[in-house]
Amino acid sequence: MNEALVSIILAVRNGERYLDDCINSIINQSYKNWELIIIVNCSQDNTLTIARNYQRNESRIKVLESNIGQLNYNLNIGLGASKGTYIARIDVDDINHSNRLAMQVPKLKEFDIIGSNVEFIDEDGNIHGNSNVPEYDKKIRRCIFYRSVIMHPTIMIKKSLLLEIGGYQGGKFSEDY
Repeated sequence: MNEALVSIILAVRNGERYLDDCINSIINQSYKNWELIIIVNCSQDNTLTIARNYQRNESRIKVLESNIGQLNYNLNIGLGASKGTYIARIDVDDINHSNRLAMQVPKLKEFDIIGSNVEFIDEDGNIHGNSNVPEYDKKIRRCIFYRSVIMHPTIMIKKSLLLEIGGYQGGKFSEDY
């Protein structure tokens, strides 16, 4: 396969309610050269069992356990275990469009990091809003000082760049920046 490997990192705690939909949205991607790294941290529900069941049936899924509660540390565990050229993110309560990876990978030949807009859905899958982020450099640079211009669960970034900056840094919500 000549396509770049995408490592998708999912750090999750007590996510049994959403995990099936999240993982299935990755399994059903039109772009097939991916690995999913699930870091289960301190879960007290069936998250680990569900994740391990998917791992048994899908060779592209790796499940790791962590007892560290902070998201950035768990993301770095996933980053360290990743083999991909690109890193993509998803949160357990997110569902990816089936063409997400296919649409994002070609863009990373031109850019270092990309993201997308999001649609907010309720528990029944009904859309109840959206968030649009600026698309072009000038507007991104103008807005970034006032709000996050990247929806972290939509990003794809060159792994080499993420490693160059030292991975995910500490602090609440800092992974968006």
